[in-house]
Amino acid sequence: MWSGSCASAPAAPRRPACPRWSITRSGWGADRPLAWPSLDEHQAAGLCHTSATTGDPKGVVYRHRSSYLHALAACTASIFPGGLSDADVLLPVGPLFHVNSWGQPHACLLSGAGLVLPDRFLDPPHLLALLAAQGVTIAAGVPSVWSALLQVLDHAPHPLPGLRAILCGGSAAAPALISGFDRHGLRMVQAWGMTETSPLGTVAVVKHQLTARLGPDQLLRVRATQGLPAPGVELRLADLAGGGPCPHDGQHAGELQVRGPWVCAAYLNSDDRSSFAPDGWLRSGDVATIDDEGSMQTVDRTKDLVTSGGGVDQLGRAGGPADGPPGSARGRRDRTPRHPAGESARWPSSSSGRGGRPPSAPGTCVPISSPASHASGCRTRSSSSTRSPRPGSASSTSGP
Repeated sequence: MWSGSCASAPAAPRRPACPRWSITRSGWGADRPLAWPSLDEHQAAGLCHTSATTGDPKGVVYRHRSSYLHALAACTASIFPGGLSDADVLLPVGPLFHVNSWGQPHACLLSGAGLVLPDRFLDPPHLLALLAAQGVTIAAGVPSVWSALLQVLDHAPHPLPGLRAILCGGSAAAPALISGFDRHGLRMVQAWGMTETSPLGTVAVVKHQLTARLGPDQLLRVRATQGLPAPGVELRLADLAGGGPCPHDGQHAGELQVRGPWVCAAYLNSDDRSSFAPDGWLRSGDVATIDDEGSMQTVDRTKDLVTSGGGVDQLGRAGGPADGPPGSARGRRDRTPRHPAGESARWPSSSSGRGGRPPSAPGTCVPISSPASHASGCRTRSSSSTRSPRPGSASSTSGP
């Protein structure tokens, strides 16, 4: 990955003097010719490892095809409000080794958008200076980064007229965090994904017809869900006992399962199929609801379920808009989207209560009584550069 780097962070919001690159068919300018390789789309393009729930980390290999399709989807308005184009400048706060920085550098290359890499300076003063100096229109990062930034903005408002969307993922964003940025005219959009989903799975983009008929509090509840599946991604719920289908009514929770063109189909050099349903769907390890609009809300993790009276109880549940500010005792308990380099899903094959699926009446879905469903950096035109995969490494890749 080609990028720029500066020696020190700017003390004031001004554009730092950073090296820039632009890529064309003829290569990196006249003095740096680039020979474009001829690659099979099913060759391995990248490799990330999950930390795994138990045991050794598992490798997820991304093909050129799946990464390309993932980048196409990331450019649509279903991911970023208004889509991603050459009029945009994107700042990904997540490092490149976290699922390829959520695939955002690939999307920038595909759309022609500018790419700003913040280096190691992720504290609010430097991020604010960088956002303003580089004219960033879209930023993406985890809630802890945005919570710290919001505290600074609340204390001393900082004009960011060009910033039109903040993508938040890695863990659940509390409604208080989302509404906090609303106060400053900044729109936060929540997303969910995993290492195994490359990572885009769902994004909480509000349907146009809902904005007309829902009030502010109801809209906030929708925006605080994990949202709608990205184009090409399919979701389903399996009941927590028998594995049958759960209704998409926003009330009944089941194990969230995912499939799509950039969703992992197998782990590298592993015959373990416990994280996959018999028909190939990825078992995410999340317990979730899906409402009649298709919006998904995670409420727990399968490993946090316990048996009580022959049924399945949940240890935690996502809160609603009444939750306290992020980090407070009343703030939302984080049980949802893992960090993109987080745990891999694992569903024990045993049907016993010890180290396996909690016993319960077959064919039972768990109802949810109170559902929450409703500055240093350089702007660069970036290109992905991959190493040649080892022979046969593409056999355990994600996607088609």
